[in-house]
Parts: sequence; C-alpha cells; structure tokens
Amino acid sequence: MKTILTIILSLISPLVFSQSGSLTGVILDTGERPLAGINLSLESTQSRTVTSTDGSYEFRNVPAGTYTLIASGIGYQLQKTNVQILPSRTSALNLKLDLDNQTLTEVTIFARRRIPETSAAITRDATPLKDIPQSIQVVDRTTIDEQQLFTVEQALKNVAGVNLSASYGAVNMRGFNTGTSAFLTNGIKGSPYPEGVMPLLGNIESIEVIHGASAILYGEGSLGGNINLVTKQPKKDFHARLSAGAGNFNTQRGIADVTGSLNKSKTLYILAGAAYQNGGRFTRDFDNRNLQIYSSLKWEADSSTSFQLNANYTRDRSTGTWVPGNPVLEGLEIFSLPDNFNYYGNDARYKGDSYQFQGIFQHKFNPDWNVNLLLGLTESRANRKEYRLSWDYDPATTALGRSFASQQLNSPTRTINPYLSGKLRIGQVENKLTAGLDVTYNRSIYPYGIRSFNAAPYFLNSPDNSPAAEATAQSWSSSYEKFVYNTAAGYIQDHISFSSKIKALIGLRYTNYFMRYRSFNDANSIVNDERPEVTESLTPRAGLVYQPWASTSFFADYNRGFIPQYSNEQKLGGPFDPETSHQFEIGYKGSYINGRLQPSLSVYRIDKKNVLKYYEDESLPLGYGYRPLEQVRSKGFEASLTGTVVNGLFLIANYSYNKTEISRTDDPEELGKGFYNVPKNLASAWANYTLQSTPLKGIFLGAGFSYVGEREAYFGKAPGYTAIDGVIGYKRNDFKVQLNANNLTDKQYILTGGYADYTPGTPANFLVTLSYTIR
Repeated sequence: MKTILTIILSLISPLVFSQSGSLTGVILDTGERPLAGINLSLESTQSRTVTSTDGSYEFRNVPAGTYTLIASGIGYQLQKTNVQILPSRTSALNLKLDLDNQTLTEVTIFARRRIPETSAAITRDATPLKDIPQSIQVVDRTTIDEQQLFTVEQALKNVAGVNLSASYGAVNMRGFNTGTSAFLTNGIKGSPYPEGVMPLLGNIESIEVIHGASAILYGEGSLGGNINLVTKQPKKDFHARLSAGAGNFNTQRGIADVTGSLNKSKTLYILAGAAYQNGGRFTRDFDNRNLQIYSSLKWEADSSTSFQLNANYTRDRSTGTWVPGNPVLEGLEIFSLPDNFNYYGNDARYKGDSYQFQGIFQHKFNPDWNVNLLLGLTESRANRKEYRLSWDYDPATTALGRSFASQQLNSPTRTINPYLSGKLRIGQVENKLTAGLDVTYNRSIYPYGIRSFNAAPYFLNSPDNSPAAEATAQSWSSSYEKFVYNTAAGYIQDHISFSSKIKALIGLRYTNYFMRYRSFNDANSIVNDERPEVTESLTPRAGLVYQPWASTSFFADYNRGFIPQYSNEQKLGGPFDPETSHQFEIGYKGSYINGRLQPSLSVYRIDKKNVLKYYEDESLPLGYGYRPLEQVRSKGFEASLTGTVVNGLFLIANYSYNKTEISRTDDPEELGKGFYNVPKNLASAWANYTLQSTPLKGIFLGAGFSYVGEREAYFGKAPGYTAIDGVIGYKRNDFKVQLNANNLTDKQYILTGGYADYTPGTPANFLVTLSYTIR
C-alpha cells in the first residue's frame, strides 16, 4: 500500500487540475423584491448572465476557483464581490442591491450538490433525464464519501426499490434479481467481477440505477432494472485527494487519486488512483483484503475527436467469497447462533483477480452528428476453496453437516459497440436518433471443473476449524465446464420533441444470441451439453413525456426485456424458451428551486413469462427438473425525493411497495404465491446538514435509516428490520475529518435468506476517516 501511495504522489507535481462547478442565487432589493434585468459577470472570464423575472441567476460549468462577481443595472453603480466556485458543487450567493445607497450586500453563501441532469451512458445521446420516460436514480460521489461506502451493494440503500437478495451478490429490483454480471460500467457491458464479489467504489463517481428493463440498448439482461457505474473522469487541471480510515472489525482503509494534464496544451490528461481495505468483515476468523488500482487517459486529438482509455484492476484475498450463512434447521432457529458464526475450516480461501479495460472513441462531424465506438475487455480469475452447508443437523450431537468445494474460474468478456447519434429536424419536430451495433463474446471456464467433496461435520459443542475435507468427490463433481454466451444485435432509437411540452421515445432492437454449456466428468465423458432452441429476440420500446412546465414531467412507458434460460438440459426438462418481460410504467419527475430539489414517483407492472421452477418428476432421468411458469407479475410503486431542502441540508428519501406473485399457472395451488427475498415494503432516508453560522461553520451532521420489510425466504419468514446510520464531521478548506457509525442500535437482522441458511447483517460498527484535497 505504501508503495502504491508513493507512486501516486510522485505523479502529483507535473499535473494541473480543477473540476468545474456552478453558481446560482437570487438578487433582491432592500424590500425583499426580486430584481430582474441585473447584469452579472465573472471578472476576467466570458461568463455572463442576466437575472430573470424572479431575480434568479445561474452560471454553469465554471472551473473551480475564486472569482469576482460583477453586478450592474439601471440605477445601480457597478458593484463587485468575491465568490468561490467549488468542484462538482453548485455554490449559491444571494445578494441585495440598495437603490438609495447604490450598494451591493452579500446575504448568504453556501454550496449545494449538483444532481446529475443527463447521462450519455444511459441514453447514448445525452438526453436530459427529465425527458426519459423511465425512472432513474443516481447515487453521487458526495453521498458515497459522506456514508463512507466501499462496495456497490452498500450504496444501493439510497435507491428506491432495491435490496440485496442473495449472498452471492444479486440484488432485487422490482421483484426480480439483478446479478453483478449484468452491471454496466460507463454504459458498457461486461462486469469484471466474479460471482459473489461486489464492485469496489474507489474509482466510481456515481451509480446510476435504471428501474425496469433496458433491453433496447443493452440487450439480454436484468428484467427488474440495470445498474450503471460511472467512473471518475480525468480532468485537465491538477487535483489530488487522499483519505485514510480505520474502524472496528480490524478495518483499515485508504483511497488516493490524482488527475491533471500531461502536456502544456492540456489535450492529454490522466487520472490515476488506488483504494485499499483490510478487514471489515465481522465473521470470526475471517480474513479480508481488497486492493483496487485504476486509471483513465483522455486525448483530445482536435476539437472534434477524442480518445479515452480506462483501466481497472482489483485484487481480492479473503477466507471466502461471501460471509458464511447461519443454518436454519430443526433445532437451529434464526438468531440461535451468533452473527459471527463460522463453520469454515481454516484451509478455506478465495483469491480473485479482475481486469477491466475500456476504449471510448468519439468523432463529431458537426455540432449535430457524431460517431462513437465503445470497446470493453474484462476478465476475472478466481480460485475458490470453500466449505458449504449440507443442511444436515443432529441436535443430539450438535453435528452440522458440510461439504467442501474447489474450483478455478476464468471469465473473459469482449464487447464492441459502434453507434451513430445525431439530430434531425422535420418541420417543427426534432428527432435525436441513435443507431448502433452491439456484439458481446463471453466465456466462463472452469478448467478443472467444479470439485465437490464430503467434509467432516462441524460440532457446535466443540468447535474445530481444522481442515475437514475428505478425498472422495461427490457424484456431481466435474472435471471441466465451459459456458459460452455470444450476442450480436442492432438497434435504433429516436427521442422525438414534438414541442417543448410533448416528447416521445421509440426504439427497436434485434438480438441474436448463442448460448452453450458443456461439462465433462472424470472419465472425460460429456455430462451436460445445453443450448437453447430460440436464439433471437425482437425488442420494441415506446414512451411519452408531457411537460406542462419546464420543472415538471409526466411520463408513460412500455418496455420489453428478455433473458436466455440458465438451464436447457433435456434431462431436466429442457430446452426452454427465454424469459421475457413486458413492463408498463407511468410516472412523474420534478426539478424545483433551480434544480435543487427533485421528487419522483412511478407506478409499474411487469409481466414475466417462462420463469423456471424446480419440481420433482420421476419420469425425468434425475427424478427432478424444471418447468416454466406461465406468468409471474410484479407490480408496485416507487417514490423518491432528492436535493437541497434548505441551505446546507441535503436529503435523500425513498419508499417503494412491490408485490410479486405467480399470476398464471397450470397448478391452482401455485396461483398467488410470492417470490423469495422480495419484501413488499422498502424505505430509506439520509439527511446531511452543514452548519452555516460563522463560529460553527464547517461542522456537518448526517443521519439516516434503511428499512426492509418482512419477506419470504426459502426457509420461512425473514423478519423486517430497520438499521440506523449516522455521521459527524468537520471540514475546513481542503481538510476533512469524520466519524461514521452504522447500525447504531446494533440491530440483529437477516440480510438475505437461502434454502436453509441466512446471511446475517453487519452489527454496529464505526469508521474514522481523514481526507485531504490538494489543488
């Protein structure tokens, strides 16, 4: 770690950095009446504006620094005052002009967060989010830093309708699972992280959560929603940030990055950084170390052409990929074992190395048309030796059954996505067209198969974590396995502006996919050879947006999605048609107080077909298999409020209701049954207040909660819970210190439930963090 920090710090001196920010405010007279037509400018710049009828003004995309604001108007002498523009923030300066004395008086000055208004990664054409007929939420970097979040699933508590649904890293969105393999990075498919490993946030600037399927751009994928990770971008001027933290569970953490130009013309600029964590797992005798190294290089060849390269490497070393589950069996009820229970032998080990490289090319033919090329190359390598519960328990002897699994995994993915984007006006109608190709090659290879062995039982009355694997392999062990997923697709979409109030989105995508799964036993005979019969999909989309006022959007949307089946073996009843979904959604988005406050509300219904369900059938070779359910229906609503409520107070509030159940089946007993790990009610809130008065200026306080309602797990009911978090800190100039405390009441809860075990939630914990910014 010291070596990495030394390398990063050695890069600092030749670079130059400054992020851009914004300035907004209101100008009043001494009678508190708004003044319109006041001319404003930032001295020594080209930035100029005029106050509107309500006295408000705004400067956008101003390089961070200290400026002189000049105000002038009829009846007023030229007046000046200093103002500081902060990086990635919107500073607010309210002023009063005295007509009698012809003076300018500063009333208030504070900084507020800028809530992202566009996303080129989500839309491919930088359409404002308020013009998209779909619910989208963003977790910004400031929230990540305030809450000291280190992995993606920790950040998702700030989003409506999302909760962790499986110990291996899947999250539930609108009733359906989204795995890490479906996560996007800068709008490019291909997650570098192996199953069960959540992405680290060291290189992440924001997390964009797209509610509902987005097959028009991304093809096969999660039907409940997509998650896009936006990485930190290189800047032209010098900026560096260092932070270090420590807490209980032997947690030590550090993040450092630096950005700036490599040449005098500032056409070649770079970002380099690293993040490290040791500890942080509450399970007894459970080691954990994570290292992340990331960089980004951008070259502006000329005013029309740019190239960007992104790289990310993560190294994970731990006792296991995820926290061991606590068993729920006859004689072992929930919470009967301590949360830090660990049945692993001390020879359990997980070693993971993940690589991600991205190339982004853009060329502008003119202000309206451009061509883009996105390239992605990811590869994850994992080596696992782990213990698993066999779900046998003898209360008389306290013997807990377990097995031992050994596997190596190599998962390379290649993505190629060229697309053309531009504007076309036909009469009074403006069309923003995007058309492109999407090609993905993905492999998951187990070169030595998935080896499963019997293991000696774990006795609760005499714990022994010595190696316990036996030499005899279980019958389902394999010697080699390979999964192949290839897709080739073309798509076109059109954002249509009929007027300033009525807008629409239509699109169509054709996808041809190839999937194959092969496995061999020790005799080198093929055990599994699967491939689906249906290998193509036509995916339409249509949406409408009505904006009666510039600050208010109402939308309606139809969205279709699909996923190839994970099992197509004949011996299990296959092959099966892919899962398909039809989503109908209506909603509302707002942007008020000069964009400071953004509420949203959406109501949706998703019909999902061909969902595979396990069942026992003596006519099948193994005595069991799968059959597709005719239809599963998810319906509900989501509400959120994000923004600056009053000066210095930032709020995130979310509530969602979801009901997912089998709505059509040939088995009357199944009708109306719900899905596992899908709570009906989710709620969360986070408020952070920075004191504005001079004696206490710089002190900030934050508090929030996460509520997950009761849900059905495979073993039975998992009770609902509320976890309360808080932060207190102090920021002065470029130095900041903060204390974060999570699960303040030390609530014992179930994070996610399995077939006969559950993942316990993290007990009360704290983290002290120091950070310093160099400009």
